[in-house]
Amino acid sequence: MAFNRHTMKLQFNKSYFIVFFLLLIIEVLITIFYFNPFIRGFVGDILVVILIFSFIKTFICVSSKKVLLATLLFAFGIEFLQLFEITKHLNIQSKLIKTILGTSFEYTDFIAYIIGCVFGGFIENILQRKRTKTFKN
Repeated sequence: MAFNRHTMKLQFNKSYFIVFFLLLIIEVLITIFYFNPFIRGFVGDILVVILIFSFIKTFICVSSKKVLLATLLFAFGIEFLQLFEITKHLNIQSKLIKTILGTSFEYTDFIAYIIGCVFGGFIENILQRKRTKTFKN
């Protein structure tokens, strides 16, 4: 795939940054207070996909479908690293790195990542409508 400099543009998007920042706070609170396994494990995985999507869209103006697909593939890749216990093989001791990479493989995480991408698409549609209304007024 050839790189086309016209398909990607760097710019700061305040709306996506707000979504990213709010999700970051929620994810940190989930991590600190641990809540229950469903919130920490499943809902946290849904939110992290939207967080990554929003972070990328904060700085790069590129097709949301491409970003959602790349985010989904990234999340799947991390999950496969968990399957192969990468943190053990690399002897990672950092609690932060273990939290970010995760340490336990779950098939249900794939479902959470897909749900997260669907919600990311909904967020994109909401923000797109907001931008369209702004330009029409």
